[in-house]
Amino acid sequence: MEPSKNNDLPKLITDDGREMEISPRGSLALLAFGAAGLDAWRQVRLQNAENNLETPNIPSDDIK
Repeated sequence: MEPSKNNDLPKLITDDGREMEISPRGSLALLAFGAAGLDAWRQVRLQNAENNLETPNIPSDDIK
């Protein structure tokens, strides 16, 4: 199991050659990939955070 070389979205290649896409939410299957799975998940999570820099909708009543 090894991470692919694609820099856009990390994918993990399984032993049988299939690609596994990584979601920002993660999955239990990533633990099976060990450090490579966690590294790929962290990269996707970071990319997702950078792409979603919008301010959350907070009602003005809650801001003090």
